[in-house]
Order: sequence, then C-alpha cells, then structure tokens
Amino acid sequence: MLFFFLLPVEALIRTIANNRPLVQFKQLAERTVVLMEITLMYRSNEFVPWQKLDSTTPIKSDLLITCSPDRDWTTMNKNPQFVAEYTGTGTKPTFFFTSQVNTMHRFALMLPTPNVGMYGAEMKLYEGRAKNPNVISQTDSTLRELERQIRYAIGACQEIENVLRMDLMDESEYDTIMSSTARLILGSILFKIVVVMVTFIYFNKKLKQFYVTKKIAMK
Repeated sequence: MLFFFLLPVEALIRTIANNRPLVQFKQLAERTVVLMEITLMYRSNEFVPWQKLDSTTPIKSDLLITCSPDRDWTTMNKNPQFVAEYTGTGTKPTFFFTSQVNTMHRFALMLPTPNVGMYGAEMKLYEGRAKNPNVISQTDSTLRELERQIRYAIGACQEIENVLRMDLMDESEYDTIMSSTARLILGSILFKIVVVMVTFIYFNKKLKQFYVTKKIAMK
C-alpha cells in the first residue's frame, strides 16, 4: 500500500548490530499514517557489498514503536512510552502504523537472529498527511490522479470552448453592431437627402404659389 502525498524519510542500508536495534526517529502529528518498508540485506564481512536475501529465506524481524511523553526526543531513552510492537516475516517485511498523539516517535527494528552483525536493512519510512488516516493503494492513487487530470483537461477544454464561443459571440455582435451602424449611417444620409428634396420641392411649390398670387409669374 502507498499513501497519497507520502514523503520518504530515509532509505539507506545500515548494519543491525548485536543488542543494538536499527533506530529511526520521527516527529508525528496525531492520526498520521506511517508505512515502513524493510529490505533485509546480508554480507559475509564488512569488506564486501551488501546482497539482498533470497525471498525464501526464513527470517523474522521485530519493530518496537515508542514515543516521547513530552514531545522531546531526549526523553526517549529515559522514559519512553510504549506504543506498539509488530513482528514481520520474510526478507521484505512491511509495517503499518497510525499515530495517536502529536509527539516524537521512535521506530526500533530488531532481528532475533544469530550473527546479527552480518545483517543490515534498508529502511523506507513514509509519512502521510497530518491528521488524515486515510489510505489508498497505488492503483487507486494512480486512477485518482488520472481522474483529476482528466477533470482538469475537461475543465480546460470547456474554458477554451467558452472563450471561443465568446469570441464568436463577440464577432457576431461586432458584425451586428457594424451592420446596424452602417444601416443607420446610410439611412441617415438617405433621410437627409429625402428631407432636402422634399424641402426643396415644398419650398419651390410655395415660392411658385407666391409668385402666382402676387402676379409676378404665370402658371
């Protein structure tokens, strides 16, 4: 299982010495999920590289979790509070834990195996969101991420479509306004021409009547 937005804390090979567990400290908020993945290693002496154990190797590992009563890591060795203890089997045990209090936690890995000095472990500690104990699988996480990206893409496409539609609407409105303006201007010009012609005809008629009335001119 993997957690959404988990952060790996450490991933290096360390020797598990006799009567000295492999220890990792971590400040955790309450209701925070923690996943510890262990990969056990072996080497015949300190001058040769570490080798992964065969997956069929019968080996057990113990994980002891304690916490500080006052959020101070220096009190872990003096007065630690027991939190949980787990036993794993196989060369790649996985431990799952949910914190209950906001304080410093101590994760101690031990191997009840002879010749412990020849064994080591690669510890990967993952921390989830603070105060969010929800867990999802890697597949679920991938699917949710894909769904999120699809929703984002659909939203972006809709925004682009809306912009294009608005552009089309703006262009249509612009054409309408320009056409209306052109018609208004043309109508105004024609109206002025008509008014001038009517005024001229009317004035000419009245002037003619005036001339006839005054006997200045004949019909």
